[in-house]
Amino acid sequence: MSDSKVLDDLQERVTCLEYKFEDLQEPPGERFWKLERTVKEFIKESQQSKAEEQKRITALEKQVTDLKDAVASVRQRLDHEFKVTFGTVEDWFKRHIGALADSARQDFALKLQGEVQKAIDDAVARAFEREAKAFSAILSEGDEHV
Repeated sequence: MSDSKVLDDLQERVTCLEYKFEDLQEPPGERFWKLERTVKEFIKESQQSKAEEQKRITALEKQVTDLKDAVASVRQRLDHEFKVTFGTVEDWFKRHIGALADSARQDFALKLQGEVQKAIDDAVARAFEREAKAFSAILSEGDEHV
């Protein structure tokens, strides 16, 4: 419990005790003894709860420290594995961009080869057609002379 909460709780108990004392028909000495006993019990209870909370806080702080150490260890291991696997980030980007460039070059070469092959095939087909027409024209001229 925080100190302000303890003080608020104490104030609330004192207020309750004040209201109770107005209704009591006991002698003043008896009221003081009960008030003193109640305040002492409250202080004892609040000290016990403060000790318990301090133990929980200490345990939570230890867990936080352990988690921070675990995260640092994992981060260090990942950094090491990354450097072993990929080298520096700059080297990784160079290799990655190089691989992408090689892939693009191969795709372009295959596409260009396909386009060139099509252009060659079209040129050969046109040449065959032209030669076939010329040959058939020669043959038809020869038929006319016969």
